[in-house]
Amino acid sequence: MEEAFALSDLPQELLYRICRWCGVKDVLTLAGTSSSMMRELQPWLDIEAAKMFGPDSCVETGKLGPLQVHVSKGLDLALMNYAVDWDAFGTPVTRGSLLHLSIYCDNMDAFYLLLRNGADPNVVDTAGSTPLNTAVRYNRNCFARQLVLSGANIHQKNENGVTALHYAAKRGSVELTRTLLKLGANPNETDNNMNTPLHTAANVLVAAELIDGGASLDFKNAGGQSAIEAMPAEVRVELELDKFLEDQNHRIPQVNFDIQCL
Repeated sequence: MEEAFALSDLPQELLYRICRWCGVKDVLTLAGTSSSMMRELQPWLDIEAAKMFGPDSCVETGKLGPLQVHVSKGLDLALMNYAVDWDAFGTPVTRGSLLHLSIYCDNMDAFYLLLRNGADPNVVDTAGSTPLNTAVRYNRNCFARQLVLSGANIHQKNENGVTALHYAAKRGSVELTRTLLKLGANPNETDNNMNTPLHTAANVLVAAELIDGGASLDFKNAGGQSAIEAMPAEVRVELELDKFLEDQNHRIPQVNFDIQCL
């Protein structure tokens, strides 16, 4: 079906004037389903959408065009206006930057757009957590890696002295623990209670990653406990059993099965 009106033949400046007079949606209705017209008018659609949606809504819903409009108009990317955590009653208890929000919403496109346009990878939210800590807390491994590569301080602590590696160990994320260690995180960094990440390791796999990465088994926290003494009982039992088997040369031999097709 032909377009009801040959808008594509109009000079661009005249087309934009028609948009200002009639509104973009009405012009698109006239244009029908022309993909070339959509491309021509997309900037105008983004501007109209930006008037309707705030930056936080753009990040939450993935509206990158309108978000770019906000950024191009000088949006302060360090503003702590956006809720990123709530209490049991749904009341915001932590507010962060748009970068924090993009991580919470798992919106990688908005995340990259913000970083490319100068968002600070070390900005802290109202609870003192960096975007890196937020990425670890919500198990966003790709976000965490990109933040460090973009200049995030992997050793930065929150108000409790907790680093991203502490968060990863406590939540039991083997993948994040391994990623942070490879990127240079210190396995013997202490929080305000002198706990290292190994003190709070949630499972034996995380503990093994930390030990392989150089974590000390004997370092004592403020309560005088070593990492082995402070970690959960089931983790301690598994680690000590593994050590016993290794010391006694009682490791179960691996068996290779040669499966042949008949």
